[in-house]
Amino acid sequence: VDVDHRDTLLRAISRPLAHPEPSWVAESPSGRGHVGWVLRTPVCRTDSGRPKPLAYAAKVEEGLRAALDGDVGYAGLLTKNPIHPDWATTWGAPEPYSLEELARGLGDLMPRVLPRRAVESSGLGRNVTLFNVLRRWAYRSRYRYDVQGEWEEVTLAYAVNVNAEFPVPLGVPEVASTARSVARWVWRHEEFGPEGFRAVQARRGRIVTPAVREANRVRRTKVNHADVVLEVAE
Repeated sequence: VDVDHRDTLLRAISRPLAHPEPSWVAESPSGRGHVGWVLRTPVCRTDSGRPKPLAYAAKVEEGLRAALDGDVGYAGLLTKNPIHPDWATTWGAPEPYSLEELARGLGDLMPRVLPRRAVESSGLGRNVTLFNVLRRWAYRSRYRYDVQGEWEEVTLAYAVNVNAEFPVPLGVPEVASTARSVARWVWRHEEFGPEGFRAVQARRGRIVTPAVREANRVRRTKVNHADVVLEVAE
């Protein structure tokens, strides 16, 4: 967490703590600094990782940021090296944490959901938002494309546009990796292709909703007034 205040250490270790004890606090001479918690098991943030652990880590990260009023715009890609002599480092918890332990330590500061809008996402939440927005778009759009190369190019272009909405955009490699992963996964699943789309439309056409059922009933029981008048006249 990047703490853009002159009392980083005080915020990080003052008792009682509203957050898990940090593993380290690295301060600059101005008092601003970075606060870190060492994870027992790393979380993969590339397309090789699983979405659920990444989303969970993003919520933990947001909770830690909120606890220290950290910088929302901090991308989390670079941090102050706690063993570098330029920083005043204070060491804290000696044992690494699991995500579950950090979440329990945050209590009510642990957000239940992440922002869905790109303009509200930060940190690891950007990866989660990009993945979710991109996959939902891909599910609806795949049927329009018959050439895989074209589909991957369009998916990448859409991902770049989503990334541009973040206050601090992700790096190009991360965006390209996510776009490639989503595009290829959706392409492999035929239910999202043209044939799958037509099958879905056909199933929807066979569904009789209450409104359709009522319209059919009215049509079957509708009286032809012209015939009635004619019969009466005769």
